[in-house]
Amino acid sequence: MPINLDVLKVPKPFVIQNHIDRYYNSLKPFREWYKILIEQSPHLKEIKEDACYVCPLCLRSILIIFNKHNISANSHFDMDHFPPESVGGKNEIMVCQQCNNRSGFTFEFELINYLKFHGFVSGNIKSTIPITIRLKKESEYIPGFYCAELKNEVDGRIIDFKNINKTIPVREFLEYTRLHPDNYEMNVTGQFPNEKKIGLSLTKAAFLYCFELWGYEFAFSQSAHQMRRVILGEIDCPYKVGYSFLVDENFDKMPKGVCVVGYPENIKEYMVMIPLIDPSTCFKMKAGVFIPNPYDTEWRFYDITNLGKTEMKIAPLFKYDINTNIHGYMTTWDRYINNKLVPKEITE
Repeated sequence: MPINLDVLKVPKPFVIQNHIDRYYNSLKPFREWYKILIEQSPHLKEIKEDACYVCPLCLRSILIIFNKHNISANSHFDMDHFPPESVGGKNEIMVCQQCNNRSGFTFEFELINYLKFHGFVSGNIKSTIPITIRLKKESEYIPGFYCAELKNEVDGRIIDFKNINKTIPVREFLEYTRLHPDNYEMNVTGQFPNEKKIGLSLTKAAFLYCFELWGYEFAFSQSAHQMRRVILGEIDCPYKVGYSFLVDENFDKMPKGVCVVGYPENIKEYMVMIPLIDPSTCFKMKAGVFIPNPYDTEWRFYDITNLGKTEMKIAPLFKYDINTNIHGYMTTWDRYINNKLVPKEITE
């Protein structure tokens, strides 16, 4: 029996229709694939579908439209922000709930940690990083470890005890430091953001930018397959996130989304520029992620540290109607590699 829509969780009908209108034509060449998904779902295989939508991240969850306005699916679907909403992401795409939840719980939260960390080390006022403190007075440690924040202020960096200063040991310690300013210690430790999780987060955001632009031609490509394996943790990310690779100068002038490298000429690659914003401090950065081209059998490794020192110019690829060109991913690359793609804008 079809899933009861009172139980099935999906976006609003107009959102689903917008996704069908934009992406269904690019899914049609892969009819054999989505027909298998329908046949494998007992409650779907008896339904005559009018249109379909497949989760681009896993290619296993499917939603179908039948009898013009009815909806059924083999999974719950919801809207996924890319980059994550916690770092100012405003773009949305429909994915299955399992893919959305898995990435949110396992690695995407690390992006805001990284943004706060980089804002702090860059001296951005009000940026904070979490720290763990051990307190010592009169040559003896106070029992326990205490969580606080290290914050940038106009006059320097301060330790913010606001979350723990009501505890009796900390309150007594702070009073002691006022009376004995030269006879106490605070041992402070912090933790670097997890670079692997940052790489996974950026890879997923780059993947969804590409799907938004090229639809299922990209989602079923060898390039997407490699990125999908990275997102699922099957293979390592082919780059490390170097601080010089994430730029915070001229934020508003830098393009966002899928771009091509215009200079240096020896680098012919797609690059996805991902805007990141810390809503609490308004600290901004853009992350640049190289993605495999349509003919790559492997995702090439780049020395990000050296690239960060290289003058580079990039040009954005603008969103177009997938329905008029379902082979845009391949044709755009062919025009670019043969110097027939004329960028509308080049940004250093």
